Amino acid sequence: VHHAIDSFQAVFSDVETRRAALAAFPELSLQRELQALAADQKTFDRLNSVGGALENEMQVLGALYALHGSAFGRRAQIAALAARLPQSPRAFFSLREDEAQWARLLSLLERYQSEQEGLIEGANRAFAAIAKAADQCMLRNAG
Repeated sequence: VHHAIDSFQAVFSDVETRRAALAAFPELSLQRELQALAADQKTFDRLNSVGGALENEMQVLGALYALHGSAFGRRAQIAALAARLPQSPRAFFSLREDEAQWARLLSLLERYQSEQEGLIEGANRAFAAIAKAADQCMLRNAG
């Protein structure tokens, strides 16, 4: 779990940092998710940096879609995490999605649907960063 929290925190932080630097979509900030990850991270002593360069607002919006949408997957993972590692921190994995924020995100995606190439690229980069984080976690746990 330690490595997973490190990796998720790095991905979410990279996207939020880029979103903030571009002053893009403040209503879709990942601060709530980052606070939950930080609560879990307090029990760990290092942070692993993972992420891809997001070049413009549309890529950031695509990445935000991928990361905010991951709340549904986190909900499915919490039961397995609790059963296998009952003492592990899990504020991030048990964080419920913000329905109002999700509605704003979908509205923005609809507004910028003509920018699909950038949206898809940003989502793909976020998914690739999460896959890389998962691979790194598996390699660390295997060793």
